[in-house]
Amino acid sequence: MTMVDLNDLFGGKAIINAKSAKHEIGFSKKKAKALIKKGEFQEAIEIYKKSLVLCNEWALTEEIEQLEDLIRVTEIAGLNELEEIFESLAIVAEKEKFDNAAAIEYYTKTLKVATTIFKLGVTERDKKIKKLNKKIKELEKS
Repeated sequence: MTMVDLNDLFGGKAIINAKSAKHEIGFSKKKAKALIKKGEFQEAIEIYKKSLVLCNEWALTEEIEQLEDLIRVTEIAGLNELEEIFESLAIVAEKEKFDNAAAIEYYTKTLKVATTIFKLGVTERDKKIKKLNKKIKELEKS
């Protein structure tokens, strides 16, 4: 990546050395944290990824590890929220609307999200995955 590309990534700011790169990364982390508080997980991840490009350009290995972890944690947080939404919709479809087809659809979406979370390293999610598989099979039989 050239210097011009980095400048484009960071709004035309001149990133001329590792010190200015670290400063911009710090600013970007604060901006991403504010977005996370508002539930804008994907936007925060994009900011972290832009900062990761900068880290790679300046070989900031410690910051690379931190940003990779922040990306993973933010992905998990966003997926947790999505999982809760799908599961709530499944429960409503099942218990209030007595619509097993819709409940199966939402439980299946919940299962896919839970599986993704598991693959991101949240191993205790395996219990929920088993529970969701069982629930889907029960609904398919009824």
